[in-house]
Amino acid sequence: MYKDFNDHELLYMIRQKDEVALEILLKKYHNTIMGIVYGMFRYARLLRISKDELYSAGMMGFVQAVECYREDMNVSFYSFLKLCVDRECRSLARKNRGLSYSLISGSLSLDMTISEDENLYLIDTIACTNPDFDPQWQFRFNEAKRSLREKLSHMTPFEVKVVVYRMEGYSYAEIAELCDVSVKAVDNALQRIKKKLGSV
Repeated sequence: MYKDFNDHELLYMIRQKDEVALEILLKKYHNTIMGIVYGMFRYARLLRISKDELYSAGMMGFVQAVECYREDMNVSFYSFLKLCVDRECRSLARKNRGLSYSLISGSLSLDMTISEDENLYLIDTIACTNPDFDPQWQFRFNEAKRSLREKLSHMTPFEVKVVVYRMEGYSYAEIAELCDVSVKAVDNALQRIKKKLGSV
């Protein structure tokens, strides 16, 4: 029944508190709203605005268009809707851009000088509370962990178990006994491991 009505008739019914007319108008223009939202998302993502936030702004634009549109505007509802949705999305982006700039402008550079003779920098005044912390060692340690995880991901659970026992100093016979397999199975596993480590 409602699908036969044009935008002006649907808007009139919406102003008479007809919720079905509102749903039909929203369904009719949902793709238009989503097109504007997705068109803005690439730019908004740089400002850390989520799709949900943009979608909410688009829906606010839809509500604004429904509430503010008048027939005497000499513009179609479709054009007015696009304008309102685009304006709400851009307004959200402007607000977030301002927030980003205020965070950046309110921050301090670690390379900033804090003494009159310009020999003392802010980074020099920040003490490390852990005397054992060495950034270079931490970096190498993290790289070694990442490399080990990558290499272990190419091995079967049995091969991982054999490697761990071998690194702990167990002999082939001891590993075979612990894993309840033959010594030959342990030897074969270690040969496969050597091949995998060579190819990774």
